[in-house]
Amino acid sequence: NEQADNQLLSHLSLGIKQLMQSLDSANALTYNNKESTPHLNTSQWQSFSKTLSQSIFGFSAQYCLENIFQNEQLAQGELENWADKQQTQTARFIHWLNQKEWKHAGKSTIEHIPSINDNDLLNELIKQDQTFTSQPSWNNQCYELSWYSRKHGRKYSRQQCVENKQNSRHNNGIYNRMTARLEEIADLITRLDIFFIDESALGTMTSTMTGIAHSEAARGRLTHYVEVEDNKINKLVILAPTEWNFHPSGVAVNSLNNLDANSSTELRQQAELLIHAIDPCVAYQLQITE
Repeated sequence: NEQADNQLLSHLSLGIKQLMQSLDSANALTYNNKESTPHLNTSQWQSFSKTLSQSIFGFSAQYCLENIFQNEQLAQGELENWADKQQTQTARFIHWLNQKEWKHAGKSTIEHIPSINDNDLLNELIKQDQTFTSQPSWNNQCYELSWYSRKHGRKYSRQQCVENKQNSRHNNGIYNRMTARLEEIADLITRLDIFFIDESALGTMTSTMTGIAHSEAARGRLTHYVEVEDNKINKLVILAPTEWNFHPSGVAVNSLNNLDANSSTELRQQAELLIHAIDPCVAYQLQITE
């Protein structure tokens, strides 16, 4: 296993701290209601964006989106070529993973969450409260609500939607989740370039109900519901994507049951990669019994 580049991580952490300090704190939380974005030194972001992209990809994020991830048929060959030639830790990891016979292990048959009306969701949050938020399900079925669901959350025609569900069941193992994460990172950097350099507000999720809000986090969609009366919070409910994905009948359990290893050491390696691929933010304990 390759050790993390602590010097690079320290440099990036310092860059993030400097960016946060340079934001206009008075407008940072309310920019969605204004035409302008929070003030940030453009050259400072450009420098950080370039460093981040180069350290991960060896290229700009925009170049990766246009040349490596542009379509599924071309992307596979381009991705392998990139991993073979680039000397970033990310590229070396993908190259290493691509050599493993079990790289596609951990496929799941759990479907991605469908669109749920805010009013219906609110009824469940109020009616079931902690029962729903600890082990959520919809119409007696548990769904995947991870960052990976965003990749499959675009609007399709009925036929395309059926094909998409079928394909996702065959292409959602360790390797595809890891490479899809790279695509999302490139997309996020590119969108932040547009946000900070072009000062164009990012599209955000909107709610149709008072008191309920959604946010697309690194691990998936996070939902908050709050009731306020006389300037006091009477009720606060948090529905985290982790509760969907680590549900006893959720995508993590389903995927882990579909691993294929020749030893407990290899099984642990696969399981750890898969857990990180599903939810990069959750703390966990992994126990393997013979």
